[in-house]
Amino acid sequence: EYGDERILGSRIFVENALKLAGEKERWRSKLASSGLKPSDVLERAAKIAGLSVKDVVGNGKRPLQCLARVLACKWLVDDLGQKEVAVARLLGITQPSVSINVLRGRIAEKDRKLRLAERGA
Repeated sequence: EYGDERILGSRIFVENALKLAGEKERWRSKLASSGLKPSDVLERAAKIAGLSVKDVVGNGKRPLQCLARVLACKWLVDDLGQKEVAVARLLGITQPSVSINVLRGRIAEKDRKLRLAERGA
């Protein structure tokens, strides 16, 4: 048996993909049940960058604005499971910008060893 017909690859690859998907879903569920709201995410991203929430919204290009925005996009989409279109409306940017910012946010989060919340919390 090579696993799940929805995923192409070796048995080990399929098992790892399903395990990762399950972990991601448990993480999202845990964050959702904690009562974390999109506004909380914006506040956390702004605080990390030393900005106010209003500085995160819109198209400002200062480095700290960009950092806060990419983290907010990553956390809202990946961690809270928000739709990119909703995040775009919330931040006053386009949906393609959200997509790019999510990718950049994944890198920034890893490079800076940041998280929206602690896994054990």
